[in-house]
Amino acid sequence: MADTPGAPPLPRTALEYFRAKGWNIPIDRAEEIWQEEHGNAFTVAKSAQADVLSDIRTYVDKAIEQGVPFERFAKELKPRLEQAGWRPDREKGRDIMPSRLRTIYDSNLRAAHAAGQFARAERTKRALPFFIYELGPSRVHREHHEELAGMIRPVDDPIWDTILPPNGYGCKCRVRQITAAEAQRRGYTGIGDLRDAGRNPLAPTTATNPVTGKQAKTFKGIDPAWSTNPAKGRTKYLANIMADKIKGYHPALARAVVADTVASQDFARYIDSPPSEKQVFKPIAVLSPDPSQQVVDKTGVAIDGNRVVRLSTETAQKMASKHPDITQEVWKQVQEAITKQPWQKAKKPNHYGIDFYRDDKHYRIVLKVLSNSEIYLLTLHRQNVPLGVP
Repeated sequence: MADTPGAPPLPRTALEYFRAKGWNIPIDRAEEIWQEEHGNAFTVAKSAQADVLSDIRTYVDKAIEQGVPFERFAKELKPRLEQAGWRPDREKGRDIMPSRLRTIYDSNLRAAHAAGQFARAERTKRALPFFIYELGPSRVHREHHEELAGMIRPVDDPIWDTILPPNGYGCKCRVRQITAAEAQRRGYTGIGDLRDAGRNPLAPTTATNPVTGKQAKTFKGIDPAWSTNPAKGRTKYLANIMADKIKGYHPALARAVVADTVASQDFARYIDSPPSEKQVFKPIAVLSPDPSQQVVDKTGVAIDGNRVVRLSTETAQKMASKHPDITQEVWKQVQEAITKQPWQKAKKPNHYGIDFYRDDKHYRIVLKVLSNSEIYLLTLHRQNVPLGVP
C-alpha cells in the first residue's frame, strides 16, 4: 500500500526493536500509554485477555518481518479476534474494529521503523550527520507538523528525543538522513534554522494525561503520548534487561556473555562513536564472586556475586575524546584485570583503582559504586609511571 509501511519488509533493526518489547498490564484506553511505554511494552487497549494480546502481537510481528499490507493483516487477524471474544465497543452502531486494527498496525510499524532508522543513524552519522523532517503521504497534515517540514538538525540533537516521528496516532511524518553538504545547500546555518526563517513551531508546553494525570513536557502540536524517541527508550530498557539476566547466570557464563559483548562490532562502534543517549551503558565486566574481591557500597553493605561493571555513554564519549589510544583490544583486558588484579581503595569514598599491564604498557581502571550498588567504570587510561613505582 502506498500509505502504509507494510511493503517491503522493514529493516532487521525494526523487527529487533518490536521483539524486544515487554508486555504491559491491560489498559482500557490508548491514552494510558505515554512516551517510553510505546517503545518498551506491547499493549492494546481493551485487550485484557492474554491470548488476545498474544494473537495481535504475533500478527504485528509477521507484518513487520514479511511486509504484510494492512488489508491482509486485518483480514487474517479480525476473525481470530472475534473468535476469541475481542469486540471493541461499537460507536453509534458502527463497527470500530477496522479502525482499531488500523491504529494497532500503523502505530506499531511506524514506531518500529523509527527505532530502526535511528539505530542505523547512530552508526552512520559520520557520513550522514543530519536529519531533515519531512511530511508523509497523508492528504491532510497537522498544522504544526507542516511547520516542522524542512527542519534540519544533527542526528545527535536532543530535539529528536521529543519530535522524532511518529508524533501522534496516525502521523505519517518521517525524517531522512542527509549529508552535511545537502544540509548546507538547504540553508542550514547550524543555529536556529527555523527561527532564521521567521518561524518557530518548537514552542514548549506541558501536557497532562487525561486518564492517569501524568504530566509530560513536549512541544506545541506534538502528541504528548508520542513525544519521545522509541529507539532511545529501547536502548536503556534492553541494557537493564541484559544486566538483570547476567546477575542470575553462573559466574563463568556471565563472564563469557560479557566477553562476547566487548569483542563485538557493536561494542567497537560504541567506543568509537558513542551514542548521544544518556543513562545508557554497555556491560564490560562481571565482578568475581571471590570474597577477596568484595567491595562495599555507600550503605556499608558488601557487594558480591554477579555484579555488572558498566560503561556509560557519558564515559564512553569522554574516553573517545581524551583517550583515543584505548582500543577494543585493551577493553578486552578489563575483565581479567578486575578479576585477577588487586583492588585499591581510592581517596574518594566508594572509588577503586585497578592497575594492569598489556604489551609492557601500564593501564589504570577506576570504578565507582553507586548508592544503588550499581558499579560504573569512570576511566581506563595509560599511566606514565611504571607499575610498582611509587
